[in-house]
Amino acid sequence: MNAFTDRDSEPLQVPWGALQVLQAGLTAIALFVLALVIGALVAILWARADLPDVSMQVIVQLIFALEALLLIPAWLFGPRRYRLSWASLGLTGTSRGLGAIVAIIGFGLVLVANWAWTLVMGWLDLRLAEQPNPLPYFGGGLTGLAMALFLGAVVAPVAEEVFFRGFLYPGLKRSWGIGWALVASSAIFAVIHGFSAVIPPIFLIGVVLVVSYEVTRSLWPAIAIHAAMNALAFISAHLLSVGGADPGF
Repeated sequence: MNAFTDRDSEPLQVPWGALQVLQAGLTAIALFVLALVIGALVAILWARADLPDVSMQVIVQLIFALEALLLIPAWLFGPRRYRLSWASLGLTGTSRGLGAIVAIIGFGLVLVANWAWTLVMGWLDLRLAEQPNPLPYFGGGLTGLAMALFLGAVVAPVAEEVFFRGFLYPGLKRSWGIGWALVASSAIFAVIHGFSAVIPPIFLIGVVLVVSYEVTRSLWPAIAIHAAMNALAFISAHLLSVGGADPGF
């Protein structure tokens, strides 16, 4: 049977642990830094060659595309090192009914988490750094929205779920147990987004995504929840901008 659909496999029982997670994390940072350095050098050479300026839209799209780099360390320190298939990273099948139920409930919990945190911020009159809305940098109209949805609701969810839930979480679980692994992986997932206003709800979202993975033994429901969450944010921002409102995440 195809490894991607083998429902008898146990993708959460992995041979790698916290050490490999640390190595993969450092590799991911190195890859991002290398990509940014190469980008800066290309920009300098481009300017010296007196070529037409690169638009901000292209730059933002390239930055979002860099999320795909997360797949490299997850593969290097997971399946490649231990001669396993991509199924070991959670890319396995699950019951369609169970997967759909978990995805729907998970998405509902994500909406509740965001709504509750918005209320808390209002009640406490918190003034935290908000996550900026990147949609305008993708260009206007449906073309810009389509590119934002592809990179933000397809590429990013797949890459982040493979790395954080498929690789990082089960590796930490093997070394530290399910409780600490859930907390640590969700905290790291929240902190890397870098905006104080979204850290609490994203931590809760990370917990929801881990639980969805544990319940279904598959990464696909978590990917679906993550993709729906990002797609809703982009579509809402687009509709608000069309209506003349100020979209913000």
